[in-house]
Amino acid sequence: MLSANVAQLLKASVGTDCFLEVADNIDFNKEIIGVKGKVKLTHTNRSILAQGQIEATVPAQCCRCLKEFNCPLTFKLEEEFFPLLDVYSGISLGQTENADSFTIDANHVLDLTEALRQYALLDLPMKPLCSMSCHGIAPPDR
Repeated sequence: MLSANVAQLLKASVGTDCFLEVADNIDFNKEIIGVKGKVKLTHTNRSILAQGQIEATVPAQCCRCLKEFNCPLTFKLEEEFFPLLDVYSGISLGQTENADSFTIDANHVLDLTEALRQYALLDLPMKPLCSMSCHGIAPPDR
């Protein structure tokens, strides 16, 4: 599950939290990858703060031998999600101060998919290695 209805959390007092088990697939650069972990959702005075530890395995190409392999990633998620509508009145809350902010939709559903995709992209190694002992491209036998 990568999304949750947070209407009750938005109605709760500031500081209230709940946990969301993350275990689903996301579209990652035209590849489907599995992500899993546990995310804590905390009601702040203006948003829902999502914090958690996430594991994923993404396809990568070794920078030494050029073989395709599954690269394991472990990253920490910490992101604010801003509601579009007031949970009590349904009145629009207007634009957040940053147009690139993550939002909670009009049905009070918080979707982690795009945040997880972006965090996974940032966690990719610059020079992925299939193993630390990889010797690179082997010369042809003569």
